[in-house]
Amino acid sequence: MSSIHWSPPQSSTRESTQVIFNEIIYKIPTINEFTELVYESIPPKQGALICRSLGESSVVESSSARINFNSFTGTFWIRIMPTELHGVHQRWFDYARDT
Repeated sequence: MSSIHWSPPQSSTRESTQVIFNEIIYKIPTINEFTELVYESIPPKQGALICRSLGESSVVESSSARINFNSFTGTFWIRIMPTELHGVHQRWFDYARDT
C-alpha cells in the first residue's frame, strides 16, 4: 500500500485544478497496488470540480477508484484499488438493496 500527499502550488485555482486532474488521470493506469492519493488545502469549488470531472472519466471508472472530498478540511483523496476484490462489498450492497 502506498500513500502520496500533495499540496497545491501557488498558482491560479484553474491551473492547479487542471494539474491535479491531469496528474490523477495519468497516474491511475500506472498503479498496480492499493494506492491512496491525498491532496490538501483544496478550495471547495476546486474540489467539487475535480470530483465531478473525475467522476465522468472512463479512466477512473475502470480503475475501481473511490473519490472523496471534504470541503471543510480541504482534503481531497482518491483510493485506487486495482483488483476486483476491493469493490466486491459495493456490488453486494447494490444487489442486496435492489432485491
